[in-house]
Amino acid sequence: MQYFVSPVSVELEPDVYEDYHRTDLLYQMNLSQDPNNPLLLCNYAQFLHLVARDYDRAEECFKRAVQVLPLDAEPLCLYANFLWTVRRITGEPRTGSCSP
Repeated sequence: MQYFVSPVSVELEPDVYEDYHRTDLLYQMNLSQDPNNPLLLCNYAQFLHLVARDYDRAEECFKRAVQVLPLDAEPLCLYANFLWTVRRITGEPRTGSCSP
């Protein structure tokens, strides 16, 4: 019998934490110049959430972005997704309700 599937091989690249620190520093420098930029705040929050896994700082940035543009769907959606994901990861209880 002939196999039609090629063998699978995976090579993992090592994490380069120096690049992460450099990215973090660049975000902080840009936010010091424009602290109320919702796009920058959301992007930094996404970086903190997905790459650095610093959930507290990520939540702070998401909250600031939502405060700057409370009716903009993008920051609200990203923040809601963050809360949903992090609470599932950390096991934090959900608070609040959907009823009026």
